[in-house]
Amino acid sequence: MKQYAASCGPYRLTLAVRLLGRDVQLLLTGGAAHIGAVALAVPRAGLRHAESAGADASVLCVSGHREDLLARETALRVSRAWRTVVCATCGIHFDGLDEEGITTVLSLARRLTDRLLADPPPLPLLPHGCNAVRAANTPAKGDVS
Repeated sequence: MKQYAASCGPYRLTLAVRLLGRDVQLLLTGGAAHIGAVALAVPRAGLRHAESAGADASVLCVSGHREDLLARETALRVSRAWRTVVCATCGIHFDGLDEEGITTVLSLARRLTDRLLADPPPLPLLPHGCNAVRAANTPAKGDVS
């Protein structure tokens, strides 16, 4: 499992990355450990240009938590860039976080995602050596439907 960390003042975030075959599990945390939201992004062909990478995402958020948009953004960015299924789990809690603190935390989270995208782990190739987006609703060889 690869891990990245970034901090600014009292705020420290970590992004852990685990490969599950070709799929990717991300865990973005900071402050008090917990699960606030989970996003699952699935790659697809671009809507305007089939050769471009797009992705769709579904999000689950624990009531009262606000990590849903960050989980979605993170999962979508990585899924589009690597053309793979990505599950991003986010849990960030700092007591007394004001507007400036929120901006700082979001900036740190985006910086961690930038670092991950700039230094990707070696992803296994899809069958037949093709890293193209899987066709919609077409399971990969060996997938259980």
